[in-house]
Amino acid sequence: MAVLIVSVLLCGGALSACGTDKEAQQRTQEIEAAAKRKAQQAAAERRAKKKAEAEARNLVESCEHAMGEFQDSISELDSRLNVGLSYDEYTDKLGDVQVTYDQVDYDELDDNPRCLSGVGVPLESALNQYLKAANIWSDCFDDVSCSNDSIQGSLQLRWAKASAKIRAAKNGMDDLGTPRSGTS
Repeated sequence: MAVLIVSVLLCGGALSACGTDKEAQQRTQEIEAAAKRKAQQAAAERRAKKKAEAEARNLVESCEHAMGEFQDSISELDSRLNVGLSYDEYTDKLGDVQVTYDQVDYDELDDNPRCLSGVGVPLESALNQYLKAANIWSDCFDDVSCSNDSIQGSLQLRWAKASAKIRAAKNGMDDLGTPRSGTS
């Protein structure tokens, strides 16, 4: 009789520790359901990432299409200033930049406000700095007591500000290519 009680106790203890087949099935189903939810979430995250990357590429392409010539033209002027330009060369190059600015199709950017704010505004500000420098230089020619040496500091300041704005525009373009989660 003692053997029978011990076996019933052992068997009963083992069953309560292991649970019933129904409980084991339920736990297995819960684990499988959690794994399925995790896989679905990972797939949704991959789709969202691909969508954000595609949107970022589209933003960059749209911005480059609208602003590319203007950005290239003003960057070229900035680069040429590093080797030096005469007043006539400077104003000719600045005229070329102005033409590319005037040709920007801002209607293309209705769906891309980040291009306008991150690229267009800094480029326009750079152009304005170059125009101010041209005016300073021109005013000096009109003033017999003015020398190029006396305005070099003002010109260099305007050109440095323009260069900084051109770098900001490049960074803005690079930022457009960075996928964002949520809104673009």
